[in-house]
Amino acid sequence: MLKPAPESEATDLAPQGAKALSTKVRLGILAGVLVSLFLAAWATGLLEQFEPEALRERVQAAGPWGPLLVIALTVGSNFVQVPALPFILLSQATWGALLGSLYAWMASFAATVVVYAVVKRAGGDAAQEVQKPWIRKLLNRLEERPILVVFLLRAVTIASPPVTYALALSGMKTRDYLVGSALGLILPIAFYAAVLELFGWTPGL
Repeated sequence: MLKPAPESEATDLAPQGAKALSTKVRLGILAGVLVSLFLAAWATGLLEQFEPEALRERVQAAGPWGPLLVIALTVGSNFVQVPALPFILLSQATWGALLGSLYAWMASFAATVVVYAVVKRAGGDAAQEVQKPWIRKLLNRLEERPILVVFLLRAVTIASPPVTYALALSGMKTRDYLVGSALGLILPIAFYAAVLELFGWTPGL
């Protein structure tokens, strides 16, 4: 016959089980919302509005509000899985290598911050509960050098939504995330500015 667990042990296990269930439910809701947003954007043709020519027309029509429009579009697009690169190139091609890069950095950083905050609020530190060896290895490396890891991820993937989701659920300190993201975004934005400038695709300042 199985002996019932001691009362103290059962009391300790109950909150852990409830917490795990709560985390799974929140992650399920978050995943559902994100998938729904993407499907809605695809079904309504909203994704087609992120094509370079359509974006350029909207930004030019916005006049002095153009930079704010680029920031808003970059943040919103991250929730429907549209990467930040089109907006970076658009900013640089519209306002030049220096000013365009500044707007591109502001937009990309805003996207990484807003998406991070929403996902972290919804999912908490869910990744910490994963016991798979390769995931634990990545998390341990993130704990050892958080700013460097985030810096490298941003330098390679820019404001990639899946990367932001993973970092938001990793349990890392928000300060380390912000510093690593802010610095890491500089390299790819500067690289694309140099390429556009090299081929003469940015306006003169």
